[in-house]
Parts: sequence; structure tokens; C-alpha cells
Amino acid sequence: MLTGRAALIVVGRPPAAEFALGGIKLQLSLLPPRGVMFAGLCAWDSRGVPWRTPAIVSLAGPAADLLQLAGCLGLISALGAQSVVMRHGFVILACVLALRVIVNLRSVPPPGHRP
Repeated sequence: MLTGRAALIVVGRPPAAEFALGGIKLQLSLLPPRGVMFAGLCAWDSRGVPWRTPAIVSLAGPAADLLQLAGCLGLISALGAQSVVMRHGFVILACVLALRVIVNLRSVPPPGHRP
């Protein structure tokens, strides 16, 4: 972990299975959350750390989406004209991933922002 502090990761909604590893507590459920636009969250104490640390943590989601997008684009080029249906499916997936990157980057806090 970047700061050595405890963190809570919640995916889905209760009732959830709970796991703990060191200072990281994970609550995992296959049930989607209600009334919110996200499937999970990560909460941790960012007091007393430089602004770069929360920025790095906030950029982890868009970075993961970019890696998935790169893999998807690689599969599209590897498929070529062999399977038009699969290629179109991967094109749609690439569009969704690109949109996710844009939406997730809008939620990255500006430098110096403290929640």
C-alpha cells in the first residue's frame, strides 16, 4: 500500500463476504449496489500525505481501464477479418472502455484537494 494505512474496499452491497489481508479489508458481494452509479469503492485515510498519493490512487482505475483498452485493441487487430462478429464485439467493448476512462478521469481530484 502507498501509505501503510488501513483501507476498506467494498464491492457490491451487503450481505457481503469479508476478507482481510494486513491492513486491507475487502467486502465482496455479487449483488449490485442500489441507487449509486458505481459498483465499488475504496476508502482510506489520506490525512498527512502529499497530494500526489491520493492522485496516484485516483488514477489507478483509469490506468486499469487503459490497460484493458490496449488489450482489447490488440485483440481487434489480431482477429483481422477472421471473425467479423467477434471483432465487432471487441470494437463495442473498446468504445465502452474508452468512455470509462473519460468518466473515471473526471473524478480524479485536482492537486491540493482534500476531501
